[in-house]
Amino acid sequence: MFKKIIILLSITIVTISSLTACKIKSKTDIGMRETVTVVGVDEVDGIITLTITLSLIQPTEAISIDSKVSIYTAEGSSMFEAIQKFHPYTDRIMFWGQVNYMIIGEDTAKLGINKYLDLFARDHEIKQNMKILVAQGMTANELIKVTDLKQSPLDDTLTSLFSDGKNISSNNEVSTLDYLQMISSDKSCLYLPSVKTTEKMEKKEKDEDKKLVMLDGYAIFKEDVLEGFVEGSMAKGMNWLINDSNAGYMTLYDKEGKIVVVELTGCKHSFEVNYDSKIPKVKIKVECTTNIVEYHGKEDIFTHDEIGDLMEQQNEIIENEVLEIVDYLQKVKIDVLGINDEIYHKYPIKTKDYEDIWPDIFAETDISVKAETTIDRTYNINHPVEYDENKDESKEK
Repeated sequence: MFKKIIILLSITIVTISSLTACKIKSKTDIGMRETVTVVGVDEVDGIITLTITLSLIQPTEAISIDSKVSIYTAEGSSMFEAIQKFHPYTDRIMFWGQVNYMIIGEDTAKLGINKYLDLFARDHEIKQNMKILVAQGMTANELIKVTDLKQSPLDDTLTSLFSDGKNISSNNEVSTLDYLQMISSDKSCLYLPSVKTTEKMEKKEKDEDKKLVMLDGYAIFKEDVLEGFVEGSMAKGMNWLINDSNAGYMTLYDKEGKIVVVELTGCKHSFEVNYDSKIPKVKIKVECTTNIVEYHGKEDIFTHDEIGDLMEQQNEIIENEVLEIVDYLQKVKIDVLGINDEIYHKYPIKTKDYEDIWPDIFAETDISVKAETTIDRTYNINHPVEYDENKDESKEK
């Protein structure tokens, strides 16, 4: 018994000692640490340029944004070499464990992006929920440097934009884990959200050269090489099928041409596949529910016929947006919708015949779209604000 107690005490002492030693080794004054929050990646003639934003970790928030955010640039023949060259830039410790976003320049993305992600996917100190984006029409360095960081740190701005983007069904986040899943699958293709700059609504003389960033759609890839971008209605059409959007809106019209705005409250999609003939057939079904949030007319549109007409408009909008993105993807022979995966799960043996030529098969696949929508609620009021009940009563008489 005494021997067991001695052994347990020895194990406890060793464990506590090792834990204490670990803490002492990694202990760093919080005021001496800067966190890398955004990494921009560009490559020209074999030289990789990394552009980073640093946020100074402070025990209090009594510090202006000007002194909280810094931008540094370094070059190297590899990602790791470029990272090592950042160390002489600051007398503080650079912490890479909280990188929130990686932005890849458009021309760089056309070279193939796998080699830029390898380090970040491999390193155990970097979190795997880092989000990846492609800078449209510019380098990542240009986008980061032209952004107005005085108004808000870039990572905070992007987080807010992604949240707003979900509300209008225009984009969706892709993390390192999502990227690894897509790039390692032979049944799906890679897509990443795209980011670009836009002019500020109000400019002050001291920041005339600064711009705002905006998200709009996706960058589409063949393997890991950028093929092109989808924006606007095509991006919304893509979101119907990859994101099961539960937020967004549509603008409809009553019979008098007055605006009726509906808010998306729920959405799901499904694929019905058939491969009995030489050409696969796919029926895409999108089911959505909406609520009426705004109406500019005076008529009573909350009747069976009027609501039915509005639902038909919803169906048409969704079907057109989905068909638009399907047509584009079939032209470029890139299946980001997971149709190959759907066919594989129903015809696992037959799909072996076309594993190497699926892009060509996908381009010829017969794809149809059917939307089924429902308008559920009208919120606090059932009639227009200017609705005249006496008008309806006089009609009945």
